[in-house]
Amino acid sequence: MSALTLKVITPEGVFYQGLAKQVNVPAEEGIMGILPYHASAFASLLKGQIHIQTSESSCKVLDVRSGYVRIFDNTCTILAII
Repeated sequence: MSALTLKVITPEGVFYQGLAKQVNVPAEEGIMGILPYHASAFASLLKGQIHIQTSESSCKVLDVRSGYVRIFDNTCTILAII
């Protein structure tokens, strides 16, 4: 299984830390789909939902008001205001 390392941090603490097959975030430019080995990027997040696919049948969802996403070296870090 190809995966990327993901860490989602909120003011309350770490929401998720581990591997993910895909992450969708509400970026300013629109919904941004992040797959393993995505090109390096940095984006602001808008109000919406983060969808984290952790396996073929498991998905976690987090409602966010704003935040930031950083993708570098097959690692995605999300700072989310919920």
